[in-house]
Amino acid sequence: MNNMAYEIEYLKEIFVEYVELVQSQFEKSILILKENNIELIHEVLRNEKRVDSGELTVEKNCENILALFQPVATELRLVTAILKSVSDLERIGDHAKNIAQLAESRLENPIQSSLIEQYNVVGLAKKVSEMAEILIESFEESNSVKASKVFKLDYEINKEYRKILTNLKSDIKENIKFSDDY
Repeated sequence: MNNMAYEIEYLKEIFVEYVELVQSQFEKSILILKENNIELIHEVLRNEKRVDSGELTVEKNCENILALFQPVATELRLVTAILKSVSDLERIGDHAKNIAQLAESRLENPIQSSLIEQYNVVGLAKKVSEMAEILIESFEESNSVKASKVFKLDYEINKEYRKILTNLKSDIKENIKFSDDY
């Protein structure tokens, strides 16, 4: 195995570990919403630094491969796909942190489970976890057909997320009573 092949394999390994970390953070944040678990809140908040540093580690390895080996074709596509994906994953990690912070600020008055069900938060979270699983499998198997499923799921998740936001905004407007003074 030449140096570039070794570095590519190492990059794939650390990327899969990063995906698993972010997936774990996200799944824990959904459990926080469902259970209002203070221990999980603190765990997600503690692991936020690992998520941030993991992004930098993966990016640094991508940049090293690009600079030192000038990959072409398959290797170049792999490195650029990882480079693009890592920032999206870090953003998912940020969402997990934000959910934990929201739950922490609402410990005395947790979000009602009926709202979580009404907006299908758990269903959306399951799709995000499924997408992460497919992403990991596609990298471990070097399977581009599975990787293309990630794009389809991403589209579905974004569509469902926009629908939730639209419904939430509409519900908020309907429930706000404005005073005549304004």
